[in-house]
Amino acid sequence: MKKGFFFYSAVIFLPFLAVIICLQWLLVSPYEPIYLLEKGKLKSYIWDKKTDIWVPQLNVAETYLKMPVLRKTDKTVSVASIDGYKQYLYDKDLSTYRLVQESKVKYTTPKTVAVLYIATGKYIVFWENFYKQTEKYFLPRHKKTYFLFTDHDDLKVPENVVKIHQDQLPWPYVTFKRFHFFEGIENELKKFDYVYFLNGTMLPTKEIHEEIFPTKEQGVMVTLHPGYWSAKNNHFPYDRNPKSKAYIPNGQGVHYFMGGFNGGTAEGFLKLIKTCREWSDIDMKNNQMPAWHDESMLNSYILKEIYEQGGYPLILFPEYAIPEDSHGWGLDELYPHTKMLIINKGRHGGHKFLRGVNEKK
Repeated sequence: MKKGFFFYSAVIFLPFLAVIICLQWLLVSPYEPIYLLEKGKLKSYIWDKKTDIWVPQLNVAETYLKMPVLRKTDKTVSVASIDGYKQYLYDKDLSTYRLVQESKVKYTTPKTVAVLYIATGKYIVFWENFYKQTEKYFLPRHKKTYFLFTDHDDLKVPENVVKIHQDQLPWPYVTFKRFHFFEGIENELKKFDYVYFLNGTMLPTKEIHEEIFPTKEQGVMVTLHPGYWSAKNNHFPYDRNPKSKAYIPNGQGVHYFMGGFNGGTAEGFLKLIKTCREWSDIDMKNNQMPAWHDESMLNSYILKEIYEQGGYPLILFPEYAIPEDSHGWGLDELYPHTKMLIINKGRHGGHKFLRGVNEKK
């Protein structure tokens, strides 16, 4: 009698239980916690609706910390902390995230690093302070060589600076053709372990270490644009012109990256430079100019040549690109952790003055 009761009860109850489990799986909220196995310890993170990012479930002793912060993508979860970065790749077979990149790697042997910097025309005003701050804060454990593209031929520079003559091109070609400038010294750049480009108005303010070194598999490091780092896909200012090689259709794309700070392994970054230069040549031949010039090309490359090929770049958060006087940008939470500023051009004459577009020719 009892066996029959339990048998029929199971027959009736189990299908209902299965339906409930399936519905829960199908209707699971994106705000449910995710659990990451980190050095043998399971840590949970919850989705913050207000900021649209993953945040850790902190205990009382940890609540004073504003970081670490998680940002979820289609393929990876990037964990940003005060002293480093970690990246997790979603493993479909295990139905969980596994650690694929950890920044806290101490290199016993200093790496060779090439720093690319363009200072033509009036942009030379930023060079002296940039060099001073970068020497102090940017990868201080490693051997840096600066490649300064400038038309100020009489400028005296330190021993670790290589001057390369570059005419001041009219706007926007001075920025759009930067991939041409860099490919022109390809043979020199191949000799380095890592290569980084920093825009003329970038200024390191705190120490930046190995957290910016991508793995060989990643190859490239990019920085979330401070104006769009928490925006939805449909708000990204991608180039929407199908005639341009920078074109990204509506609904596609994972993040929007800024053009002012990027780099990677010499091999990975040179591949990016070569491809973007080729695409730029095609656009110029077809009388096309991408919406945001080199930045549009960069975003197109990351989507088409990395994400769509199953790869993933190393992603830095906006504390590596905080605009000076950034109040109102929604970056107040990150501001105390700023590692690099974007200098306000308005304090130095403004965009037009610095680009020389208001000068009589």
